[in-house]
Amino acid sequence: MEVERMFVDRKTKEESSKKTPTKFDLKLTMRNSRPDDIKVRVEGGNVIVEAKREEKEEEYGFYSNSVREVKRSYPIPEGVDKKNLTSAFTGNSILEIEAPMLPVEDEGADKSTVDVKHVEES
Repeated sequence: MEVERMFVDRKTKEESSKKTPTKFDLKLTMRNSRPDDIKVRVEGGNVIVEAKREEKEEEYGFYSNSVREVKRSYPIPEGVDKKNLTSAFTGNSILEIEAPMLPVEDEGADKSTVDVKHVEES
């Protein structure tokens, strides 16, 4: 039985994070995940991405249960507006997390919850 990873390693170049002068952008390939499997939150100076998927199968009278759970933490660069961090999950299994840059004088709160929305692609 082949098990695919829910997150793709940075070395595969399918995961990227960048800070531009106007926004912070983090893109993750989330294979075998659905929007309901994913939770995104901000804790301190990090964005935490968690995915959990439970599967139950029956074949020839035998039952199997599997649970795949992944948790990763990514540092949020200085000057990013953590309160306005958003995330979207696209039809091609990409989780994109973005946040605008703060004005120089306002750093924002250290902890908040981020909703994940599903984005249909044509």
